[in-house]
Amino acid sequence: MKKITLLFIFLMHLFSSYAQNFDAYKYVYVEELKYNGGENDIWGISAMVTKAFIDKGFQPIQYRNINFMSNAEKTLVLLVSISHSNVVFGYNYVTITIKDIYGKHIKTLEGRGMGMSVSADFKKATKKALKEFNKMTYHFDFSKNENYIKAQNTTITTLTNLPKTTPQQITSIGFALENGYIVTNQHIEDNIKHISINGINGDFTKSYNAQIVKIDKTCDWVLLKIEEDTLLFDKIPYTIKSTMANIGEEVYALSHSLTQKKEADFFKGIVNARSDSNGDVTYYQISMPIQPEKRGVPVFDMKGNIIGITCAKHTETGNTIYVLKASYLKNFIENSIGTLILSENKSISKLQIKDQIKTFENFIYIINCIK
Repeated sequence: MKKITLLFIFLMHLFSSYAQNFDAYKYVYVEELKYNGGENDIWGISAMVTKAFIDKGFQPIQYRNINFMSNAEKTLVLLVSISHSNVVFGYNYVTITIKDIYGKHIKTLEGRGMGMSVSADFKKATKKALKEFNKMTYHFDFSKNENYIKAQNTTITTLTNLPKTTPQQITSIGFALENGYIVTNQHIEDNIKHISINGINGDFTKSYNAQIVKIDKTCDWVLLKIEEDTLLFDKIPYTIKSTMANIGEEVYALSHSLTQKKEADFFKGIVNARSDSNGDVTYYQISMPIQPEKRGVPVFDMKGNIIGITCAKHTETGNTIYVLKASYLKNFIENSIGTLILSENKSISKLQIKDQIKTFENFIYIINCIK
């Protein structure tokens, strides 16, 4: 009886240590299986592993987003790679290897399975590999991550002898796409430490954290993603125009005061040219009395289609501004996440301008960035 008790205590200690290893991490990157034929994850193994980590409470990230993290945040990332046996008749095997950002081995999970098909084999093998992982309890605790603490202390030590400075805040405008994505322009720089969003669903009293998904410095697009997975968004009421606006066409822009006044600011204008003064067809020139600091503001045609977004580039002529063409946005989105998150809702085109404004203003946000 005593031997059984000691064995039980040992196993509980072993399992507890295993759980604590994972408690030290917050983010996970699961490498997608790719095959020589060009197919991605044909057995659904990567998707199953990713779901297991999400269900446990980890935040999934894309590999490219790690480059935008601070050195301390990077220490909170788990890197997960997956391999499987060559397809055979009988049992097939799946191996899941988990490491930290420095390549230190955390855990290897293995499983084997045999079913009525190869796909069934690998699903069973993946479930068995994840069985131990799924049983554990997970509670993120940064104090269990020695590398995170060291990175934080290094930062503090480095700054100790420097003059105290106030963090610089950059405030601008962005607008909603589907599934919690937001688009704005490249005033968001690589050294941004924190991004928060106000105005979601018309509420300016609450801020939501966001992360950078992709920056295109050539076209000035920036794609953000709200970190709150449970946040519900209303259906996007506008579409992104893929064809060019006409010279002389009337357009308007909707913004918010950067002091977080709820009512939308309305600016009316006319398309003067379909390229900038140097012939760059990425831009429109539009006559519109909007302030130069209002970057990331969506510009609509009279049917409620977004034709472009205001940017940092400006003309030297009175109220003429440069606007990035929305026709380039679709390619940017597809290259960023591989999924189309642009609305095709055209019902708004039948509404009067005043009614379009009331509908749109809940989808235009204030973006606060801390450098």
